[in-house]
Amino acid sequence: AAASNLIEEEQKKKRKRWDTPTFGIRIPSSYGPGSRTCRVCGNPHGLIRKYGLMCCRQCFRSNAKEIGFIKYR
Repeated sequence: AAASNLIEEEQKKKRKRWDTPTFGIRIPSSYGPGSRTCRVCGNPHGLIRKYGLMCCRQCFRSNAKEIGFIKYR
């Protein structure tokens, strides 16, 4: 009887964890790849972080000359 009560309590704890209102809701992260976006368009993909650019590759290509980058090839 005591063992079955322990098993039931463990199962209730597991169910309670999955029933919480925040489960499945994305919490905004303050670190990692999801926290960084392009400063021009806000796109999180293809981000160039080198030299503190924080600019996606598409925006970098369109603004490279204005920023001061020179294409050698």
